[in-house]
This record gives sequence, structure tokens and C-alpha cells, in this order.
Amino acid sequence: MKKKVGSLFNSYIAKKTLLFWFVILFLFTLPSSLYTAHAQNIATQKKVVSTYTIDNPDQLFPFPGSDCPEKDKGDANCDGNVNFFDLSIWQVEANNPAGSKRADFNGDGFVNMTDYGIWRQTFYGDELSSVDCSGSIVTLFMNLQAGLSCYIAKLSSLPSSLFTIHAQAQTPGTGNIHRSLPFVSENDTSIILNQNSDGTTSEIRLDENSNPSSSLVLDANGNVTAQANFTNTGDEWVTTNQDRVTIQTLKKIEGPVFQYFKDAAGTTLAVKSWPSLRSIEANDPPLAVTLPVKNNWLTLSINPNGTNIVAQTDNEGSVLKQTQYRKDGSYISQDNRYQTFTEANEKIGLLTINMPNSLGGRTTYNFYKGGLYAIVQTDKNNDYNIAKPVDKSGSSWILESSLNHNLKTVTDPIGDAGSNTPGPDEIIAGINYYRSI
Repeated sequence: MKKKVGSLFNSYIAKKTLLFWFVILFLFTLPSSLYTAHAQNIATQKKVVSTYTIDNPDQLFPFPGSDCPEKDKGDANCDGNVNFFDLSIWQVEANNPAGSKRADFNGDGFVNMTDYGIWRQTFYGDELSSVDCSGSIVTLFMNLQAGLSCYIAKLSSLPSSLFTIHAQAQTPGTGNIHRSLPFVSENDTSIILNQNSDGTTSEIRLDENSNPSSSLVLDANGNVTAQANFTNTGDEWVTTNQDRVTIQTLKKIEGPVFQYFKDAAGTTLAVKSWPSLRSIEANDPPLAVTLPVKNNWLTLSINPNGTNIVAQTDNEGSVLKQTQYRKDGSYISQDNRYQTFTEANEKIGLLTINMPNSLGGRTTYNFYKGGLYAIVQTDKNNDYNIAKPVDKSGSSWILESSLNHNLKTVTDPIGDAGSNTPGPDEIIAGINYYRSI
């Protein structure tokens, strides 16, 4: 029996090194077996989920978050750039004193000409004098922002300090926005149209408090390629489509970002998550990927310390199975339905299998380099029996009890102790349950 056990397990050992990489590949290439029969174009769906990245995230997320290091330089939407979009926000808020104060660059509680001066000094800097203010009023208004700068610069009533803003050691970038046009209605709602250098256009709608409510991204032909909705909590839902797969990205005002991939029927194909918007903008790999598997959910969590966790949950969020892959090459698998634990190492192989028994305790099978060398059975009082094989055949075992420390030779260490767990020849086949993870 020992020979049989060793043979079976050696076959398993030959494959164990591939297990971790199989799981990773499995999650990121999305095998077609995960999908329901009505899902269309499986190969395309797999490719979209595994390779999709957000193009021009500054258009999809016009207000990235609360982290705003360039605010005092004129960055109203906190994207790290100072451009015409920030000027449009200033124009909207300057016309709506009761609204938001994103363009309050000096922090005095007002959006006024002083804030415009801060934006103007950062954007134009030493090239301020090169702005062409000649020509007719029609010519100036063909370039609204340049015309506005010229107009304000000619106002004699502006304080002299407006044009003596201290130069910054590092000037923020301007992004890809080529032109921005604000439109304010009588009820203080507004629309900002951003014309981008790549030929696309962004349309951002703001409510009566000058807070964003929705936005659209249109291609050069005027087709909508993405749309976003802003919630009252500051979260943002962005919806895009690629090859009949709908991608919904949830950006919370602070914290992680989630992407939901759905097919044409609305079935969830995968969920990805990142720790922050900055991470997804940098095209970092996701920290977690969740897939539907046999009416349950499979999640791979990738931790910065090198430990990865694969968890299978039911539709109510309860964890059914969990496998932890550690940086040192070891992993621990746990099946919560049967309270079974398995520990292995990529160099040594399977180490232990632990499960509850009928004695009120647990039975642990101990392995080393493909061989089952000991079985420990405990009861509800933590008394134990230890069984070790006598020879390579596994036909007889030495059984020692902690109650009397007597040694005896038995052919069935499990049956003799009465723990009612699998025998040595059964346990190898039984361990294959976690391969489904």
C-alpha cells in the first residue's frame, strides 16, 4: 500500500510545481469553461478581460480625487495638470458664488480674479507677454481662453499683486486638452466641452452647485465611446464597451477602483480591482481578480508582500475554499465546508492534510518528499494516536497511544483508532479536491 501511495503521490508531485502558475494563468486568461452557454464570442471576451486598459483616463475621470498637490498652482480638477479645463471650472464657479470652490486656488473661500491670476501665471508663465492680444473682438473670441486672458490683462482695476505671483520651481503639465468651453445656464447648471489633442471631445455636466453629475467621451466622428455618472458620495461610474463586452469602472472618491466586465446578456465575466486610481492609470496589474465559477466566485488576491490568496465564495459571500500562496514557495489550502486543511511546499511537496474525525478531534496525515510517514489522530481531550509505517509496502503500522504509550502493530491505523477518516490509500485521491481552485 505504501508503494501505491508513493506512486500516486509521485505523479502528483511531478505536477505540483505547475499548480501555482496554472492558477495564475487560469485567472488571467479566463478559460471558456467559466462561461454560460449563451455567452457569445468567448475568445474575444477572454481577450478583452485579460488585456483591457483604460485609454485617456483623464477624460474618463475628469475629477480624479481629493489628492491635489497642484491646487495652489491652478489645478481645479486635481489631475496634476493646469490647463484650459481648470480655467473653465474657474469660469463656472466664478459665476456661481454659492457653488463648489474647486477653483479657490489661494484658499480664501472665494473664487475670484485672484484665483484667475494664479491659474494665468502658472499656465502662461514667462510666455505671458507672447499671447497675441491684437485683432478684432471676433478673432479673440475664436480662442475664448486667450481672449479672456487678454481682456482681463487690460483691466486697470486689477490689483498689482495679480501679476507678481511667485514663480513655481516646477510647473505642472497641461495634459492633452487643446481647448475648453464652458456654458452656464440660468439655473446655474453648466456644461464644459473639452477638445482634446487626440481629436476626441469630453462633455462634462455640472449641477446647480457646480458639482459634476455626468460626462461623455466622444470620438472624432461624434460617437460616444464612454460615459460616466457621478454619485452624491463623490463616487464615479464609467461605462465603456469593447467587442460587445461592457466594462463598468467604479472609482470611489478615495480608495480602491473596481472594473466589472459583462457580456451582452449582462452576465458578469470578471471583476478586477486596484488600490487606487493612480494605480490603474499607470496600467499596474490588478491586486485582485474575481471570476464566476460553477455558480460561485473565484478571487485571486495579489498582495505586495508576495503572498497570493485564491478564494472561492458562494453568492452570499461566504468563503468555501481558500488557498494561500506564500513568497517562500509554500501554500496552504482550506476547505471551509469540510474543515479540511492542506499544506505543501514547492520544493518538498505535500506536507500535511488535516481534517476533523469522529473522535471529536482531528486527523493529520504527514508527508515528506512523496511519502506518507506518519498519521496523527487526536480526540476531544487532545489525547492522540501516532501511526508510522513498518515497511515500504505500507501493510503494517506501529501505533502508539498517548494514554498508555504502548506500541502495537496494526494493519489499519485509522480503523483501529476509530477516527473514521480516509485510509492511507484513499487520502491521495481525496486531496485532489483543491485542484479545482
